[in-house]
Amino acid sequence: MEAHAALQPRAIQRPPGDSHGPNLHGAKPTVDEAQAAPEFATTPSASVEDLAVQLKNLWQREKDQQQTGSVDGSLPTIRAALAKIGSREKDELLLHLLEQQDALRTQRTEVAALGEKIAAQLLHQQHELRQKYREQIITLEEQLHEATHFNPKVAALQAKVDELEESNRDHEQKLRFAVRIKPSKSCRGRQSHSSDMTQVQKLQRSRKREKELKMMNDPLWD
Repeated sequence: MEAHAALQPRAIQRPPGDSHGPNLHGAKPTVDEAQAAPEFATTPSASVEDLAVQLKNLWQREKDQQQTGSVDGSLPTIRAALAKIGSREKDELLLHLLEQQDALRTQRTEVAALGEKIAAQLLHQQHELRQKYREQIITLEEQLHEATHFNPKVAALQAKVDELEESNRDHEQKLRFAVRIKPSKSCRGRQSHSSDMTQVQKLQRSRKREKELKMMNDPLWD
């Protein structure tokens, strides 16, 4: 509020004989400078703010002319404008500029402090949000774990899967055992068949020998 009040226009009260005081350089304006500033005029009701705005406009105009390289001699100059200002007005203008400088410096400090405060608040909010999201993620993971491992349907399906896997292992074991036993049975079958043939041959030879012996003893036996 103080800085804002310092920027408000203030009327300059001058004594009747102090309309044109000495310029900042301590010399009276020349005729050329006085004639070169027809657009700049001071009145008893002029405020410090008005003078500051006019001088700022003149300064900006001269700066633009220096940058572009085109100088218009018919336009007023800062020096000519200052020459037309009285000493009291210059003092008021100088005080106004100093107050304005202090106000701007105060505003800059306040803006910097506000920026730091906002940055701290944003960091705090970011930390709180990160903590909140982390807690939500942990809660969702716990719910997912409970729904996956403690759900009756999931448990029943898991038991069915275990049962099918056990049955499959038993089936594969029996299949491997059957494949391993089949060649052995085939070998034993061939050995049994060979043994039977030998017994038949022995029996046939025995009967033939018995017949021969009987014929030797009794030729009419046959």
